[in-house]
This record gives sequence, C-alpha cells and structure tokens, in this order.
Amino acid sequence: MSFVRRIANIADNASRMNVNHTLKLRERAVDSIMSPHYTTSSEDFRARMAFNFAVALRYLTPNRKDGESYFGVNDQQQEYKFTDPETTFIPDTLMGLYGRDIDTVRGAVMKVLSNTNLWSKGKPGPMDLTQNTDFTSRTVEFYNRMVNGEKALDVLKSL
Repeated sequence: MSFVRRIANIADNASRMNVNHTLKLRERAVDSIMSPHYTTSSEDFRARMAFNFAVALRYLTPNRKDGESYFGVNDQQQEYKFTDPETTFIPDTLMGLYGRDIDTVRGAVMKVLSNTNLWSKGKPGPMDLTQNTDFTSRTVEFYNRMVNGEKALDVLKSL
C-alpha cells in the first residue's frame, strides 16, 4: 500500500514517471525476478519481464543533468525532463550510456541490479538481482539495444 499512497500524492508530471517506475520495479517486479519459480516460468514470461525492466531503466537514463533535473531522450528523439526526490542512484549510474559499447552498458546495468539498497526495502533480506543470471543477461541485452538506437517497440516486436 505504500506504493499506492506515494504515487497518489505525486502530481501527474514527468517526475511521477521516474518515481513510478522505480517503485514498480522494487515493489512489484523484484519478487518475481528473485522467485525460485522464475526458472520454471515460460520463455515468454522471462523475456517480457526483462524487456519491461529494461524499458523502465531506459527511461531512467539521462543524457544530461541540470541541477536536480535529469533529461532523457525518447524514441522520437524528443527530450523529456524527470526528477526523483528520493533516489538519484539509477539515473546517475546510467547517465550518458546512449551509444556506448556493450561492456560499458553491462557494467552500469550490473551496478544498478546489484545495488541491494534499491531492491531490498520492505523485503525479508538483501535483493541482489544479478543473482538471477538469466534475467540479468536478458535485461542487459534489451537495454543495450534501446540505448544504442533501437526503439522499444521494435525490441518488443522481436520477442
């Protein structure tokens, strides 16, 4: 319910998108990613879970920062502004990854996924998402494609 209360109190603007995506990842997706049943789930489920996570990360990827505001570029090459009053770790870590090589992209995504402070709030123990290597490799692949010019809808069509 904390997710619902927090989102309900945030004005419907660009900063809401960042808070919304960060909280959805932590409060909704992490349990599925770290579930012992993940490996027995369908190929389609695992691909779509990683794709959705990669899309959220892609839209938390700024190409510049001005004060407390981050600026990203959408699939139509339009700049959008976002802020997050609680955490800047994700955008700071992903800053400037557009057009970068796979090793640089992988390193940044692994840093985000392994940050247990991001994913463990309200959980019974630390959540290091890199422990799920299937999810991690898929997320890195999808995210890399998107920050290197492929549109999210085109990546989705390939699933």
